[in-house]
Amino acid sequence: MRYRNSDRFSLPIVALLVATLIPSAVWPTVASAQDAPKESPAVRLLKSGKVPPERLGTVIAIVGRQGTAADLAVLLEKAVDPKAFPREVRIKALETLADAATNRKVIPTGDPKSILAILPKPGEKADAELIGSALRVITHWNVTEAAGPLMALATDEKTARPVRSECMSALAKIGGDKGRDELARIAREGSTADLRIPALAALSESNPEIAAPIAAELWSGEKVPTSTDIRSVLNGFLARNTGPEALAKAIGTAKLSQDTAKLVLRQLYAIGRSDSALVTALSTAAGIAEDLAPPTDAEIKALMAEVAAKGDAKRGELVFRNEANSCLKCHAIRGAGGQVGPELSDIGTVSPVDFLITSVMVPEAAVKEQHQMMTALTTDGRILQGIIVDESTETIRLKDAEGKEFTIPAAEIEERKTGGSLMPKGLPKLMTRQEFVDLIRFLSELGKPGGAYQRTNAATVQRWRVLTQPPSELSSPAPDNQVIQTVLNAPEPAWSNIYSRFDGTLPIEEVLGKFATAPETIYLQGEIDVTGRGQSRLDLGSPEGLTAWLNENPIKLTGGNPPAQKQVDAAQKDRIAAQAKQAPGQLLLPIGRHKVTIRLDRKKYGRDQLRAEFAPVEFGQAILTIIGGK
Repeated sequence: MRYRNSDRFSLPIVALLVATLIPSAVWPTVASAQDAPKESPAVRLLKSGKVPPERLGTVIAIVGRQGTAADLAVLLEKAVDPKAFPREVRIKALETLADAATNRKVIPTGDPKSILAILPKPGEKADAELIGSALRVITHWNVTEAAGPLMALATDEKTARPVRSECMSALAKIGGDKGRDELARIAREGSTADLRIPALAALSESNPEIAAPIAAELWSGEKVPTSTDIRSVLNGFLARNTGPEALAKAIGTAKLSQDTAKLVLRQLYAIGRSDSALVTALSTAAGIAEDLAPPTDAEIKALMAEVAAKGDAKRGELVFRNEANSCLKCHAIRGAGGQVGPELSDIGTVSPVDFLITSVMVPEAAVKEQHQMMTALTTDGRILQGIIVDESTETIRLKDAEGKEFTIPAAEIEERKTGGSLMPKGLPKLMTRQEFVDLIRFLSELGKPGGAYQRTNAATVQRWRVLTQPPSELSSPAPDNQVIQTVLNAPEPAWSNIYSRFDGTLPIEEVLGKFATAPETIYLQGEIDVTGRGQSRLDLGSPEGLTAWLNENPIKLTGGNPPAQKQVDAAQKDRIAAQAKQAPGQLLLPIGRHKVTIRLDRKKYGRDQLRAEFAPVEFGQAILTIIGGK
């Protein structure tokens, strides 16, 4: 087997990897690690500056798993210094420090306040992902000196909401009584929702009894809250063992409108929770039945007949895709969507209609072992739920209904139980009967040969990312080579996921729904993984109003494309002329994972949907996979 030069390990890294295979000969035990006088091989490598950037993550992970407190101090020093590591590696180092504190109870020697250097001053440009990782470390280390800077940053009007939310959440954990009182004041009196909601969300997790009447009062107002605001506040209450009861009591004495109560109930079910007291209070306020009884045999037969006679699969797909129903948060179709529940592309070929009806109405009645939910009550009063991803004697790793994975130290679990489903069991009572019938018809058609939803091999982009928070640089005219660099460097929180329909089309109206104000220019991004270098053709239909890039390289939608820049060498120059005669969108794909970026000018586009397919070519076909997932 051949290896490229970039894939070869340097001798120091080989030595390090060999060392990690014999931990007893190299590392002291965790119990004595904090007093070890010698630096570990991994830290010596980090300090040498000889580790290639692509290998830094591996070395940092080793330090996090086995390093001493002195080793972690070196990692902290480099994570704080913006010149020591690239941005992505700094984030990796901070997450590693947080994991070491959580799972091994090891923190660096020296002054933990040095991490405050990562926090920006009010008004300064903030990197939300980097700050979020730093705040996770600050809360695990209980750096109380951060309270003042966090409050200043959180209340500055120029601070972006994702950063404000992270700051207020951290303040709730380390700010003590003073921080709690200030969050309560902001939640009640804040001048805007961008201040009140993050403060209330932070307070609901740290002090649910104080937050509950504030939330009930807010939700009782004339203005119906957004689903996003409801979810951010609700998550905090559900994270504490006393939270659901406190919120239910407050709702019972408030005057929520039926529409608002239904929205809160829908979000509760979407998270995968059905806490009895809270469901009762919300169902009463919403004016609907509290419990959805399992269907009888006669009811199932009547529904089956209705699905066959009146069910519409096309309308059912709309029900499935409706964000309020949260289906795509847990389930994937054609590889795109959540990874918590079963993939549904072929569900219609393996599950009869009566099974589908029962599974949606009573999810816990048909849960396979690998999808069963575990609920854990921790020693500090948190309630955590998810599907078990990995378990050892020291830790349990869970995946929640959002698809996020998190680790719980086994020593912090006071009580646990397994059983039930993360799928919301009360969702059908928030649908009309016709919506439910259409949904079942859609599911029953998935994968069936000869139908509109039969399995297809078309390489269409099914999972897209939308740049919903474009960097300010994109608001001014600039050359395309600068534009694509700005887009590629946009931080992760600036993007939102959206999914194509089964046939590969992405409705533009749904894309616009991701924005507060519809933009004239939309940036969308998909990903492909090429395992066999060769040709392919990006088919977007008419190129009018579209610009496309493969990574930073433009794709000529109206003519041939030269090979990607890094692939051009003397032996390939004779191919460049031939490329110019290729079909529109045809290009050479090198091995690796690549981003496909589309710029859509709405004034020129003129269509109501987008479909991107990597179509086969006659000769030299590339071997590729469209990246799906959530």
